[in-house]
Amino acid sequence: MFSIFGCLKKPVKSPPRSLHLEPETGEAFHTTHTRHIFRSITRELSYFPDRFAAGWIRQHVLYRFRAYKQKIRDHRQDAAYEERLKFARRKARQVATQLQKANEGDRKMMIKALNMAYGRVGARRRDLLKPLLPVPQAAEDLVVPSARDPAPSPRPEQDPVDSTENSADPVEDFTEPLHDQRRVVHDVIEPKAKLSRPSVKEQTRAFIDSLPPPLHALILSQISSSPPEQTRRNPKRLSIPIAELNAWHRPMPQSRVKNQIQAWYAKTLDSLLPPLADAEWHRLHALAAGKVKFEGMKPRRRKLGAELTSLEMVVLQGRVPEGFMEKRWRREITPRYMRSVWKEVFEQCPRLDFESATGRWSAVWGHHALAVRPVVSTEAPNSGVEKTREVILAEVPTSVALKDGD
Repeated sequence: MFSIFGCLKKPVKSPPRSLHLEPETGEAFHTTHTRHIFRSITRELSYFPDRFAAGWIRQHVLYRFRAYKQKIRDHRQDAAYEERLKFARRKARQVATQLQKANEGDRKMMIKALNMAYGRVGARRRDLLKPLLPVPQAAEDLVVPSARDPAPSPRPEQDPVDSTENSADPVEDFTEPLHDQRRVVHDVIEPKAKLSRPSVKEQTRAFIDSLPPPLHALILSQISSSPPEQTRRNPKRLSIPIAELNAWHRPMPQSRVKNQIQAWYAKTLDSLLPPLADAEWHRLHALAAGKVKFEGMKPRRRKLGAELTSLEMVVLQGRVPEGFMEKRWRREITPRYMRSVWKEVFEQCPRLDFESATGRWSAVWGHHALAVRPVVSTEAPNSGVEKTREVILAEVPTSVALKDGD
């Protein structure tokens, strides 16, 4: 019997086209979704307020996507590699979301993107730090001579790049030479005066003195200048605290000395803020100081269809997307806002200069450059000579400086 209640049943809606997807496996699925994520990232970068930072991030993203494209081909038959691809896609979507928030005025995401682009964190920081590191040399050239070792014989000069004995270990020069078994037995049979090896203090001092001059100057400058610790902590001292004796009041084993020196070296490199190129440093200085006018945000292209209101979303979709009504991070990106962001990043950026008169390297930090401003003062009214002096705002207040110059 025909029932009128059957006509009152809601018609079954077909799922939206976005849900008609093939399983989340296979090269085709990964290629399609990766292309969508990549286009989303490049779209947000086209609206990013800093053109230099957007260009570097775009090149870095393109490099990483191409690297994974080759990895997919290499692991085409590996079913377990799908989990790695899911994780990579999730991280890429997070990058797109972070850039979108930065373009909407989220200060935290904006500073995070600028720190990565200007080498305060991430891959570019390591690239900027590489020219300061020592060139790898042969292991036997780095051994610290001791009293029981014969004088080293001169070696012909060779290119360290072409040498097959190169070692990337920066503390290889503190390895103790191996002893022949016959020599040990000979020393036991015929006792001799015990020859002392270099002390721990001498070894640490020799390692610090062997650092390249630019790296040595950068470490000392960061210790004395103490830039803002926004991305990493500053090193405290240019010394390696290693005890001469161990817990049993015996000389510290050479292996422990080597490991502690290596740990100190790695920790110090992790705390360093590498210098920028002169042109890039001056450009960022001009942006942070307001000498270069902010061009403003690029207007976004409007969507073809009209945006749905909250009421239409409830009627058509049954709910309002999360975060549609309120985005706490959203704010207008003004020239004043960008100057404060650039200033926070520039305060961590040094510049290395070589002084030919003294033959030494010196570093100029961003927070010192921003704290110095010219103040025009005049002498007696009848002299008519104007002088310009630099006043450190952190030490001399502006009112005092102006009063003193009148």
